[in-house]
Amino acid sequence: SLDESSMNGMCDRNDFLYDILDDNNFSVEELNKQIMDIENGVQSDSMDDTNTCPTSDDDNDISMDVLQRAVEFELAVIPIARPVSEYHHDFNTTESYLLNELFNSTKIIGQPLTKITLEITNMEEFNRTVSFKFDRGIRNFTRGVKGLTAFKNILHEDRISLLKYGCVETLLMRTVMHVDYQEECMRLPWDKENSLMFKLKYLKSFKPEVYNSYIRYLSKMSPIWDSDVAIIDLMMPIILFNPDRPNLINRDVVKVQQHMYMYLLERYLILKYRSECEAKSRFLRLMNTLNDVNILREMQKKHTLQLCNSSLVTPLLLEVFDVKSTAPVESGSSSIDFISSPISSDL
Repeated sequence: SLDESSMNGMCDRNDFLYDILDDNNFSVEELNKQIMDIENGVQSDSMDDTNTCPTSDDDNDISMDVLQRAVEFELAVIPIARPVSEYHHDFNTTESYLLNELFNSTKIIGQPLTKITLEITNMEEFNRTVSFKFDRGIRNFTRGVKGLTAFKNILHEDRISLLKYGCVETLLMRTVMHVDYQEECMRLPWDKENSLMFKLKYLKSFKPEVYNSYIRYLSKMSPIWDSDVAIIDLMMPIILFNPDRPNLINRDVVKVQQHMYMYLLERYLILKYRSECEAKSRFLRLMNTLNDVNILREMQKKHTLQLCNSSLVTPLLLEVFDVKSTAPVESGSSSIDFISSPISSDL
């Protein structure tokens, strides 16, 4: 478990991130450099990556609700959209600014992989690790999305509703980047110096229904994200701005924001693969994974409910899932338990 000094360091970093997000100044030279990096990246050939999950024909089946969502997207009026004939042109200033803003925000969410120093081999370690990773991930996710203009322009109440669902689904979606299919394990960053390894066979043993759903998600996502972090980053706001979330006050505004990022993802795929057919096929298959991460979120909520009276679940995770707990906080538990920071206070 984390000691007090490491947690103090985490708090210091969080204050620093707040300062960055409050700073609205940006360098034109730096922006132009990032735009060039984006355009050079999408013009390169797709990666030949052998670290992929086996797939089946069923993984390519597009659900009816995804097809309906895609048709609605094609018919939508998107403020930043360009004529279809210009889709193969490089990003314009508005598109580049939005991409730059997004990629700067997602830097806060992810962590680099370091040396593997710990392997999770039992259920208690698994539960504590999952709770800690979700807690820290939710905090970083909240601070990251604060940097998105689209997020700042919606109602405060809607931000809370979107975060409660979008944060966990995004974190689950991003785990595809940390799976080693040859070793059949997941390698997760822990802090600046340590990472941990978790063999998927233990998940199969601990939670077989979760394992089956997770493997189904990986079999869909693994071959289409193409080891391209930009695709993962562009999926984040599409998950976040889901107009079908419960208790939203202004669904139309949320839908416009989702369509804007769907448009940017489609543009990115067209520029990357230089084929509208390939791009649209990948776009639909990416949208098809949204149902899978939603299923995984519901499974994680069920798992949290089972542990709600245990110190293994942090207060923030209980809040995200709207779960009440009567369990006292143990002094010997992971020190993340001692941070009281409701989602609403982060916005």
